[in-house]
Amino acid sequence: MKRIYPKKIFISTALALALLISVTPPTSAFMGMGSGDTNPGVAGTGSPHGGMGSGATSLKNMKIMGHEGNTQTVVARINGTEITMGKLMNSMMDVIMQGGYSGDNLTKEMAGRIRKEALQQLALEELAYQRGASLGITADPVVVQAKLDAVIASQGGRETMDKSLAEQNKSMDDLKDEISRFMVIKEAIRQEVDSKVVVTDEEINQTYEANKDQFVMPERVVVTDIIFFLAPDDPASKEKVAAVRRQLVDELGGNPEKLTPEGFVVESQLNVSPENRPELYRIAREMETGSLSEPLVVDGTLHLLKSDFHQPRKEKPAEEAKASIANQLKANKRNQLLTDWRNNLLQGADIVIVNEVLQEEGK
Repeated sequence: MKRIYPKKIFISTALALALLISVTPPTSAFMGMGSGDTNPGVAGTGSPHGGMGSGATSLKNMKIMGHEGNTQTVVARINGTEITMGKLMNSMMDVIMQGGYSGDNLTKEMAGRIRKEALQQLALEELAYQRGASLGITADPVVVQAKLDAVIASQGGRETMDKSLAEQNKSMDDLKDEISRFMVIKEAIRQEVDSKVVVTDEEINQTYEANKDQFVMPERVVVTDIIFFLAPDDPASKEKVAAVRRQLVDELGGNPEKLTPEGFVVESQLNVSPENRPELYRIAREMETGSLSEPLVVDGTLHLLKSDFHQPRKEKPAEEAKASIANQLKANKRNQLLTDWRNNLLQGADIVIVNEVLQEEGK
């Protein structure tokens, strides 16, 4: 008997958001509907989720994780549109690739999660596509064909493309339909989300003034400190330090790491600042990078100091900082609008599960 379940049973808000803002689209057209112009992924097109990775099972040999079934069997209806077993299996392969699962070593619990996530993905994609269609959006057949031709070319030709699709139980018409759906959903998001993302100069300036410190690269001074355990007032001690310095310059190319410690220690890659080593910092910041100091007495201890790196304090230009702020504010606003758009898609949607395996998991 057919059962109808509340949407909250298998619609994950977090997953929906991730699907809508994903940067890299998997095979499903709904994934990655950002501002980029990426085609739906197929085997070898560059999408990490398209195609059959080494950890996945060939789709035509894969059971539906505990339920074989005909690929044309209807498993769910989204506002009356049928979701078939074949579509669900394709979506499950996307989830397997996204999650890094191995198709040959799945537990019953993992299989259940994959089924549920796959149906979520399909439901969200269908709802987004239906919204685009309701706005009167259609995909230009000429553009769809051009994109299809580009994908075929990227695969090395029709023969390789057909083989990749066959491994996923897909046809060229299926791929063409995915590209068309992708374009409709992308345009719907452009019209109802991207076109409404507005950031004012006032918002940018306020954010900049409140976060100026984040656009400053602090001064950094890095040294190698050779510390001698010798009496600093003893002329013989100073001569020994001078001898080590001569060895460094004349024999070791100024590289303290080549020294054999004898009565001293070498601290490499030491960050010095006014807070932690004020005297060493004062001396080091006046040295040329790569240079070696004369024997020094610092805090009653003999030292040789090598300057490894000095980066002066640097502020990012205001215009550059404000451009970064504008991009971040736009991204934040887009994410919020996208969340609202997603939630509106789910409200009132008629989602019916008609497959017994999925019904049991939805309880």
